[in-house]
Amino acid sequence: MRLLKRVWLVQLREQKELTQAQVAVHCGVVRQAVTAWESGEQSPSREAMFNLAELLGPEVIANFAKEHAMAKADSAEVIS
Repeated sequence: MRLLKRVWLVQLREQKELTQAQVAVHCGVVRQAVTAWESGEQSPSREAMFNLAELLGPEVIANFAKEHAMAKADSAEVIS
């Protein structure tokens, strides 16, 4: 599985002038979780993703859905 740095997530957070710590508090996670989401090491839970969308905008869900579809297509290519 390739890591995909989520520049779009960092940009959305910075546009709102929020720190990772502020996003973490809103999503009910530790700041290190937000760092992992932004670096592509982890993805947020559904609940955290909806909290992110509430805070940063609905494009959060669309972007994560797009990533999921791309990862699914990549894994299908590896299997074939």
